[in-house]
Amino acid sequence: MIGNRTVFGVTLVVGFLAVALAVFALWQMNTNAQVSVSVPLSDEQRAEMKANAERLIENNHEVVRLYYLVGLDTKPEPYGNLPEDGIYIVDSEKYKTIADIDEIVDTTFVPSEADRIKNNPFGDSQPLYRERGGELGIGEEFAQKRNTNYQLSWEGLSYELFPETESEAALKVTLSIDGEPVSLDTTMVKQDGRWLLTKIIYQ
Repeated sequence: MIGNRTVFGVTLVVGFLAVALAVFALWQMNTNAQVSVSVPLSDEQRAEMKANAERLIENNHEVVRLYYLVGLDTKPEPYGNLPEDGIYIVDSEKYKTIADIDEIVDTTFVPSEADRIKNNPFGDSQPLYRERGGELGIGEEFAQKRNTNYQLSWEGLSYELFPETESEAALKVTLSIDGEPVSLDTTMVKQDGRWLLTKIIYQ
C-alpha cells in the first residue's frame, strides 16, 4: 500500500512499563507532521486521522498483549489441578466477560479481522477466550505457554500515515528489535463513521 506518496508522519514516544513484557504505561506525542498534498484533507480531517491512528495503535498493542503475548491472569484450580475442561477462569478487574474482550477487538479492527482474532487467532479454529460457568475463561494451553520470546519492542515507536482517500490511509508503524528499526504495515479505513485497522500489527 505504501509507495511514492507524500506522507505526514507523527512520532509517538511510548512510556515503557517493564513488567513481564512490554505494556503501554504512558503515551506522549511529539506531533511533527508533514501534511500530504496529494490528498486534499482539511485540518480537521488530518487531526481526525492522527487521533484515530494513535487510538488504534494503542488498542492494537493491547490486543497483541491479550491474544498473543501474556493473555490474562488466571485463578488457580482446586488443589492445583489442571482444569478438566481445558479452560482457566480469568482473574482480571478490567476484563470480566467475553463482551469486554470483544469490545476492544471490534472497535479496533474491521469485522473480518476482528472475527479471525476472536475465533481463530492461531489458525486452529479455536477461540482463545471462552465462557466457563458464566465467567470469562482462557484456554489452558495458552495460559501455560505464554509467548515470552516476542522480540519486538514497542518502546519509542513511531508511525507514518499515507492518506489514500478521506476514509483510507496506509499506516506504517516502526518498532525495534535490539535497537534496530522494524517497520510493519497495515491500513486504517473509516467504516460506518468509525476508523478501524484492516489487519493486526504484530510481527
